[in-house]
Amino acid sequence: MPTKPFPSSLRSHYATRIYPQIYPPPSPPLRATLAEKEVNALKEQLTTAKNQTKLDSGEQQLLSNKMADCEQQTLELISRNNFEGELASKDKEVIKKSSLLL
Repeated sequence: MPTKPFPSSLRSHYATRIYPQIYPPPSPPLRATLAEKEVNALKEQLTTAKNQTKLDSGEQQLLSNKMADCEQQTLELISRNNFEGELASKDKEVIKKSSLLL
C-alpha cells in the first residue's frame, strides 16, 4: 500500500517546530567548545603529518647517501677488475714473449 507524502505545510511545521524540540541544537558555548576540540584534533593531525614527512625525508636522504656509497664502491670494483684483467693479460704477454726468447 503506497504511502502518501506529508503535505508541505506539515513538513514545514515538523521541521520548524517539532524537530528542534526533540533534537535541540547545541548551545553556542557547547558549539564553540566542540569546534575548538575539532580544531585541536586537526592541529595534532597536521603536526603528526609534518613530523612523519620530516622522518620520511630524513630516511630518503639516508638512503640516497647509502646508494651513492654503493655506486662508488661498485665503480671502484669494476675499475679494479678491469685493471686486474689488464695486468693478467700483460703478464701472459710477457710470459709468452719470454718463452719465445728462450
